[in-house]
Amino acid sequence: MMLPRFRFASVRELSHQIGRRLAAAGCLLGIATALRAGPVFVCDPTTLDLGSVAPEAKPVAEFAVRNAGDAPLVLSGVQTGCAGCVSVDIPAGPVPPGTVAMVKVALTKLPPSGPVRKLVRFRTNDPAKADVVLTVNAAVRGAFVLAPHPTFALGDVEAGQRQSWDYELALAGNTPFAIAAIHGPVGIAIQTTLNQPASRHRLRLVTVPEDLAVGSLQGLIALRIDPPAGEPLRVPLSLVVRGPVTPTPSAVLVAIPPADGNAFTVQPFPPPRARLALVATAGPCPPVAAIETPSADVQPQILPATDDARSQTVEVTIRPGARPGRKGDLVIRLAGDGQPRLRVPVIAVPAATPTPPAPPPEARSPMPFPVLASRLAQHLGCSATAICSGGFADERTQLAVWLAERLCHPAKAQRDGRRKALGEMSVIQYARAREEVTLRLRRDPQFKARCEETLAAVAGAEAGQ
Repeated sequence: MMLPRFRFASVRELSHQIGRRLAAAGCLLGIATALRAGPVFVCDPTTLDLGSVAPEAKPVAEFAVRNAGDAPLVLSGVQTGCAGCVSVDIPAGPVPPGTVAMVKVALTKLPPSGPVRKLVRFRTNDPAKADVVLTVNAAVRGAFVLAPHPTFALGDVEAGQRQSWDYELALAGNTPFAIAAIHGPVGIAIQTTLNQPASRHRLRLVTVPEDLAVGSLQGLIALRIDPPAGEPLRVPLSLVVRGPVTPTPSAVLVAIPPADGNAFTVQPFPPPRARLALVATAGPCPPVAAIETPSADVQPQILPATDDARSQTVEVTIRPGARPGRKGDLVIRLAGDGQPRLRVPVIAVPAATPTPPAPPPEARSPMPFPVLASRLAQHLGCSATAICSGGFADERTQLAVWLAERLCHPAKAQRDGRRKALGEMSVIQYARAREEVTLRLRRDPQFKARCEETLAAVAGAEAGQ
């Protein structure tokens, strides 16, 4: 690294040059601080790994959230995407400046085995980080070991195609056992040897094309073993079936308001509905012949056709008062011979709680800066010239800048005019003056009292008091 080169005639001149360069560096840092005034959200790390946990455990991840700004920090609108498996505890009130609060994420329902990754999203009133995502990872050490994957994640398959996957199942500790019964979702056949003890069992999963619908298939495979080990083993299964017409997205997420959503009259919740597009791979999309709904909570509606003949739109509405969770699958039948059915899961998720709008600031007409300087000079008992020529380190200049930010017009042209009036101050010097007075207000109660007294006097003069 090259060191800065100094030209000096004496030790005193050297010290002056070093001081000027340090002051310039401080000014640059001051700009960053001044531009980040207000609430500042800080959370490091935003991803926590809870390690190995038991299936019946309810581990909690705690994230330390710090407010590095100079205004209260508000967290709101928590979204998890999993109504029954994640619980989030955020601060009930604003986080004061300079303090730390905890955001607790509890995994309340874990799969029987395998990796777990949960995302938590919420909003803050920090403009730079208005939308925050926290991640929690864990590994469930279950009562069984499944290879080559801890769950039946089967990937993609084409509609009408028969495909198979091989797995191997063992209990923890390689204890011998027999499979007494096994059940899976419709469209998947499971081949294995029943009622024969062994330390490991081979499982072959085979698709049944005539029972599979295009879309996302998600369910559980339940195994009853002998000797019994409490509840049957339940392993998640997922499969995506591709066809000539693809539902987009593969699952419909409908945001529903909480039970007390009517209490928000200022900013009501949006209607609990979402849209689903049926997109043809090639050629026009066949019209929808019929839609089978899983329950009375789900109400689909076919929207009028658009100019794009390759797609159709279905709007899905959740009945008011329904609870969050999986609502079942929509089964869509298309017109025409040989068209496979479409299957789309419908999931109701809690809607983000709307934040009531902040009260409008107190109405005050902008004050011209020369008028402000004159009234400030009268209050301080000095001349306006003395205020406008002190430099950013002078207390009177800092006070003039601080008052101008509150009482004068915020437009850039007006701010540039104030800088020129204050002894041709640069942008860096003006930002440094704003920073200095902000820091002094925090650490010097007497200076804060003087500033509030001056603000009241100048604002009172403006109102004719």
